[in-house]
Amino acid sequence: GGPDAVAEGCRAVARRFVAAMSAAPSSDMEVREIQGGHTNCVYKVSYAEMAVLVRVFGNSSEALLDREHEAACFAALSAVGFAPFLFGAFGNGRVEQFFDGRSAVVEEVRSQGPGGCSDAIAHALARLHSIPDAALPGGPGPRLWSTIDE
Repeated sequence: GGPDAVAEGCRAVARRFVAAMSAAPSSDMEVREIQGGHTNCVYKVSYAEMAVLVRVFGNSSEALLDREHEAACFAALSAVGFAPFLFGAFGNGRVEQFFDGRSAVVEEVRSQGPGGCSDAIAHALARLHSIPDAALPGGPGPRLWSTIDE
């Protein structure tokens, strides 16, 4: 499957999981690949005034990531409003809420004080660490090393 097949697959999963896109004709749905994914291919699917993100997991990425645990964590974080809204998951990926944005540049990350990027990062980390352990699958703590050891 070439680019046309990938685009049509993205449209199909968007229709399946997003009610506002369920009857959208392919000709009215735009699919654009988003650059920068390390282990995934990521696509923005747009229809009318709505856009979603289709994340297709990379081949052999399970060697570094426990995909089942990642999916459970993402769903849990989405449910408490910390991660993007999860529309649904399919065999090798998921459909998420799309946020338009860009990567921060070094100067922005270094910015200090109220309203600065460092301040926003600190507040987000505090919010993440305030999520009760019971809300997360498998409890607290990293799983990277145990996944690599497997």
